[in-house]
Amino acid sequence: MFAYPKEQVRTVVEEGSVLFGLQEERSSTNPPTQTTLKHHEIGEIDINGMLTRNSTVQLDKYLGWKDGKLVFYENPIARDRAQAGTLV
Repeated sequence: MFAYPKEQVRTVVEEGSVLFGLQEERSSTNPPTQTTLKHHEIGEIDINGMLTRNSTVQLDKYLGWKDGKLVFYENPIARDRAQAGTLV
């Protein structure tokens, strides 16, 4: 999971499934605040609490660190450096 101040929260699932979201009461007027992420999916919550799920992710970008790799695709260099600094 990645979480930085004033940025989105992001979780990637390599295998299995995980319940992902905010612990809030849901009403008929509010969008969903939780979803089940399955293997090879990514979930994000933006700074406004909007939940999204995507199943077309490059897992090595998020999980390469497990194999001693830092993998970056089309990210601004400042964000890459910030993320790399938290992993070192």
